[in-house]
Amino acid sequence: MLKKGFFFGMTLQFAVGPVCIFIFQTASFQGFLTAETAVLATVFIDLIFMLAAIFGVAAVIKCKRIKMGLNLFGAIVLCLFGMSFVANALDANDYYSIGDRVHSRTTSVFLPAVLLVASNPLSIVFWAGVFSTRVLEDELKKMEVYVFSLGALCSTLFFLTMVACIGAWIGSFVTPAIMRSMNIIAGMLLIGLGAESLLKVWNVRKSI
Repeated sequence: MLKKGFFFGMTLQFAVGPVCIFIFQTASFQGFLTAETAVLATVFIDLIFMLAAIFGVAAVIKCKRIKMGLNLFGAIVLCLFGMSFVANALDANDYYSIGDRVHSRTTSVFLPAVLLVASNPLSIVFWAGVFSTRVLEDELKKMEVYVFSLGALCSTLFFLTMVACIGAWIGSFVTPAIMRSMNIIAGMLLIGLGAESLLKVWNVRKSI
């Protein structure tokens, strides 16, 4: 089950989302160790989400009004992160030498990473569906579900660590001008994802 969970988790990782963008940017600007702090924060929140799914929290989140509120929260967080990326890119004072940036404190991104991952609490509903399907199709026992979850967490740790490595490698030789462009692109992507979530909230609101 550990292997099944790992490979299932890997199939999900290739759908690049805001967390992946954030970790890549962090590694490019602040180095691998700082980005790995964000990776550990991501794994920690994913663990909480999986445990919540196993213990039935998803049933509460399925309420239409609660779901709309969570979507709104997530959309606002994504937009704020995106605007922050763009604002930093446009702030000339924020671009010092690359060597200065890679020595930033590794604790500085843990809470932002937690907030970004937590901006999608509807992941609990997704994992509840996955676990329910596995229990029905494979007749899993609760301990096997835990092992499957551990495999999925390992895939997140592995994939995002690779993203951090690539980001740190790229950040070691690109110029500040290129980094500024990367920041603007990443910011616009996050704003786009946030706007998409806001549109979903608006559609749900009209149907209530």
